Amino acid sequence: MHTVAKAEQLIVAEWRAWSKQRDSYSVADMLSFFCRLQKDRSHLLSFRCSGDQWQRVHGWLQSDEDIQSKIRSPRA
Repeated sequence: MHTVAKAEQLIVAEWRAWSKQRDSYSVADMLSFFCRLQKDRSHLLSFRCSGDQWQRVHGWLQSDEDIQSKIRSPRA
């Protein structure tokens, strides 16, 4: 079982690789990614959290996406 902090680190790293391969970063992609984690990489979801696990992971991915989009599209 992972701590929440470790799970966030691992899941965000996996998201970056997954989304970069597809060059797609929408909320639908985040949900598809989460479903894939549930099916194929469930060990990454072995953390305890209060509330809905999807909402927690979605928050991590959205926060990371806000940062990454600025890196991909720097202002001139």
